[in-house]
Amino acid sequence: MDIVFVAINAKYIHTSPAVRLLNECVDRSFDSKYLEFAIKDKIERMLEKILSHKPLIVGFSCYIWNINIVLELARKLKEINKDIIILLGGPEVSYDIKSFISLPYIDYIASGEGETLINPFIKAIKNKEKIDFKSIASKEKFDVTPNVVKDLKDIPSIIHTYTKDDFENRIIYYECSRGCPFACEYCLSSLESGVRVIPLEQIYSDLTYLIENKAKTIKFLDRTFNFNKVRFLELIKFLEKVGQGHTFQFEITLDLFDEELLDYFENKVTPDMFRFEIGIQSIHDKVNQAVSRKQDTEKLLKSVERLINGKRVTLHLDLIVGLPYETYDMAVSSFETVFKVFPHELQLGFLKLLRGTSIRENASKHGYVYKSEPPYELISNDYMSEEEVEKFILAEEALEVYFNKNRAREIFIYLIENDKIDSSFELFYNLGVKLSETKISDAYDYYKILIDVIKKMGYFDKRVSDLFLYCYLTKYPIRPKLRSNIRLERSVVREHLGKYNKEIKPNTYIFMVNYQDGYLVLCYLTNKILYYYLEVNGDEFKHELIKVKLIKGV
Repeated sequence: MDIVFVAINAKYIHTSPAVRLLNECVDRSFDSKYLEFAIKDKIERMLEKILSHKPLIVGFSCYIWNINIVLELARKLKEINKDIIILLGGPEVSYDIKSFISLPYIDYIASGEGETLINPFIKAIKNKEKIDFKSIASKEKFDVTPNVVKDLKDIPSIIHTYTKDDFENRIIYYECSRGCPFACEYCLSSLESGVRVIPLEQIYSDLTYLIENKAKTIKFLDRTFNFNKVRFLELIKFLEKVGQGHTFQFEITLDLFDEELLDYFENKVTPDMFRFEIGIQSIHDKVNQAVSRKQDTEKLLKSVERLINGKRVTLHLDLIVGLPYETYDMAVSSFETVFKVFPHELQLGFLKLLRGTSIRENASKHGYVYKSEPPYELISNDYMSEEEVEKFILAEEALEVYFNKNRAREIFIYLIENDKIDSSFELFYNLGVKLSETKISDAYDYYKILIDVIKKMGYFDKRVSDLFLYCYLTKYPIRPKLRSNIRLERSVVREHLGKYNKEIKPNTYIFMVNYQDGYLVLCYLTNKILYYYLEVNGDEFKHELIKVKLIKGV
């Protein structure tokens, strides 16, 4: 085979647009194939699969999450067959050519976008010609210019690379544009200027195909999906028309929303179709300006609140720990201010000093110490010590476990909305410390840690107790580890509820706990759990069905 493109994805559910699109670009006179693995796959399995195709060239797509595995594979491939040509491409290698081309087992590096490079390269290799392209580095030439595909309509669509298995089990990626109108100094998108777009007619055709083939989730790769208001709204309304029942994810800049867009997504857009990923990074102007970010934080947070209150779109917000001039106290302030709007997800990320970015090149200016291995994550800087960064790492773990995974959102919202706690960050930090010290054996352990920490910090009350029971019992379909000390006979409750629901039989297992002014009653059926709130006044029973959870069986 002439060339095998290899992607090593972070997870199985991910797909690699890079290798799929490159394979589509290869002239049919050449023999090509793409292979996708996950970082958890064994190196031996990857080697065996690659070598089974007897490739002349192996092209690797390189990112921060896979570069170490890529280099190990490349080294072992050369050990097995020194004649295999190893070609690297992707953002991790495009902006630090010298570091990678100097490795003895790397032959060439394609810098920038590869769609228009790949055919001339394969032809030259097969004809044993000298490789002399302005965007491909070799042992003799490493001063190259990243390649840019000027007109995106000249490259094929990715849609026909997706299989039935992809549609059913994996995230489908699609792009409507490349480039970003902004120039944040920590982001690789700042290294190119302007935005290039795919024509709307092609996008409509492609998306219709993906939707007709029942793609569950389509994630758009565009760096700022709403850079053009008119185009953005046209695409949204098109998706509403043809994409009912599907989920679409975008990265957007909410600062660009005017009143018309805010009103549309707050009050009119089809509910539960769209997920917006919004970077806030810091609430402090000095910090954002230091990395060339322009942001009206007050307006941004008000817009976030409107969209959350509108309950029509899902919001994922991002913060970055470790930006220039942001001290520990300032970073805590950023976290607590953004957390108070209660987004559906809040990602507390840590600055990564990526190869090629301005912030990495000027790292000494702010005293950055960062990990030498990918993803080059912050250790400390002039404004935040290593110990302070570690506190954020612990808080981030608890944030993910309890809030983003929806184990106990209701408890945090109650505590903050009712001014029960002094610092949400301190609560998450203390939870993170306890999590790091505890071996988790089942779901109940998470809730026991949560209640223990809340009690220790003096925040526990009757409402927290009720919310603890509600969260634990409604989010896990297993029979609970809690002991029920209810004197009320379960047979009496079972008989009462059975009068109103014939699915509840004399032998149906039920579990009861004190809840609010009555009881929370769980009825375990074959394929679902029924949750009732029950009040008893003498011989009088009042019940309300509050939740139904479908299960595969208990």
